[in-house]
Amino acid sequence: MTLSRASSALVWAIWLLILLLELATPPAVVLGILYVVPLLLGASQRTPTQAWRFLLICCTSTLLNLLVPLPLHHNIASVLIDRLLVCLGLVVTTALLVRNQKLELQRIAIEVALGQANLRGDVIATLAHDIKTPVLGTLASLSLLEGSAAVEAIRNSQQRCRGVDRWS
Repeated sequence: MTLSRASSALVWAIWLLILLLELATPPAVVLGILYVVPLLLGASQRTPTQAWRFLLICCTSTLLNLLVPLPLHHNIASVLIDRLLVCLGLVVTTALLVRNQKLELQRIAIEVALGQANLRGDVIATLAHDIKTPVLGTLASLSLLEGSAAVEAIRNSQQRCRGVDRWS
């Protein structure tokens, strides 16, 4: 589950664009929530570890705007809380993405297991039919012959040859 080069380049280009927008705006303007876009774009192709690392980069970039381009001297608590709330939103988004990946893997595993069970059932049904058909045919033939004169003639012939009555 690694990003292709084109997808990776697109994700990083969007990240860079958002970072430049963040750094070009005053610290009171919080654009960090836009990092959801690259998080979502590359989510299906990232491992959970890569997703958490990318989240760390996004949150660091969001908090970096507190210091760059100019340090904020007034009302820093309000801006910091806004940025931390954005980071919390990004954490929740990443957690849900990772959870969805796990659920998708579980769904695929269940589908594979069901497919194997169906295949197993089909093989057993085919084998049962292939064995049952000749056995039932043989039993039906034997039941038809059981009361016939041909069977009695064969039994009498065997008894005369051996001199022993084994059929009684």
